[in-house]
Amino acid sequence: METDKKLLSTLPLLTTPLFQPQYSLTREESLKYSYERAGAISKNYTELTVDHIHALTPKFWDMTRDEIVTRNAGAYILLATQYNLAAGTIAQFSHERKDLQGLLKKIMGFEVSYVHAAVIGNLEENRL
Repeated sequence: METDKKLLSTLPLLTTPLFQPQYSLTREESLKYSYERAGAISKNYTELTVDHIHALTPKFWDMTRDEIVTRNAGAYILLATQYNLAAGTIAQFSHERKDLQGLLKKIMGFEVSYVHAAVIGNLEENRL
């Protein structure tokens, strides 16, 4: 694997409206902000690949240790689940199943969410 380059800082995201403190949100609104924030953070890590996740490279650790996640713990949980659980699991089968590579690309780009359907479905069904 080639030498890891330093990734762009996520610091500018903190000045955007998305990362400003939000008060008195419903659970649904808070969840929506967490998804949007996780997606914005993931765009900073476009060079992160499944190989980085499997090899636990500095790029992987840069993402997991990014201090911006302290702004929203939910966003961090979504990122960790997306990359570690979803991408890490599916990647194990993607070499033999080429049909999974498109899905894996969408997961890595945060175009689809591994937990979205389950969480939203549970919220709507049980009104948590």
